[in-house]
Amino acid sequence: GLVILNRSAGAAVDAATGVINADSGLSMAKLSTIAAEAGLTGAEFTLAIPGNVGGAVWASAGAHGGEIAQIIQGATILHADGSEEELSREALELSYRSSRFKGEAGRGEVILGATFQLQPGDLELIRSQLEEIRRWRREHQPLGIPSAGSVFRNPPGDQSAGALIEAAGLKGRRIGGAEVSTMHANWILNRGGATAAEIRELHTLCAAEVQRTAGITLESEIVFLGEAAQ
Repeated sequence: GLVILNRSAGAAVDAATGVINADSGLSMAKLSTIAAEAGLTGAEFTLAIPGNVGGAVWASAGAHGGEIAQIIQGATILHADGSEEELSREALELSYRSSRFKGEAGRGEVILGATFQLQPGDLELIRSQLEEIRRWRREHQPLGIPSAGSVFRNPPGDQSAGALIEAAGLKGRRIGGAEVSTMHANWILNRGGATAAEIRELHTLCAAEVQRTAGITLESEIVFLGEAAQ
């Protein structure tokens, strides 16, 4: 398959109105720091979201009690015929880890950028919140190792997918170069040379063992394409 690495990572900030227009290739971590530098609050949680703006909109991502749906105003998309369109927040059809781009309505559409509405905030408080999230990430996420972030959605209720996978005894389980993280069991890492098929196999094993041990069906948060999706 063809993988496109989007390096369009610009951002325009209007501190007076609290509006940030961000290219889809801008990392979510950078979005949080750009907002902080402008004295704007509301985007601190985006520091904990791996990936970029486009992926976060596509997945309706969230972390630390915050959701993209809470701050997004709209998005610019590219159609297959080369035309562009501005979509409102409502048109994005955002729900828990889902959006129009995961359904038939958004098939073939490419996210070019998004507009976020934030609020003026206390700079010291914003910096304190960002530092707390950085500390949490260092302690709970396997940073610096290739991965796709969380691979399963948290099931309804108080239990997390990571806790269920850990309880099934799968922390550290490896198939080829793919490994269930020993730090956070809901992350599958590429420890070197992992193939899509190996990651898919480990993903399937995690779901099957949680189903067997806890009777809970985990829903995938990541999407597999091509033969790995079979």
